[in-house]
Amino acid sequence: MIVIELGTGVEIAIPRRLLQGVEKATPAQAADVKIDEFGSTLRWKSLDVDHYVPRLIDGVSGTRQWMAEIGRANGLEGGRPRTSGRIG
Repeated sequence: MIVIELGTGVEIAIPRRLLQGVEKATPAQAADVKIDEFGSTLRWKSLDVDHYVPRLIDGVSGTRQWMAEIGRANGLEGGRPRTSGRIG
């Protein structure tokens, strides 16, 4: 799990398997991440992978093709679980 804490204190947790280029990384490789000086990009130098934080917040964790592939894989597993439509 990759956890991003924003300046507001909000934390966003993203499973590694959903991050293109990080999904098959070892735990040590996944933990070797740096944030750029602007606080907008996560960089895994050893994996040659960058992810732009605003895109991750929008739910984009890879290229269009990669996102489509994980969507198809999710569909083969029964798709997204139904929600009640209620909050809390």
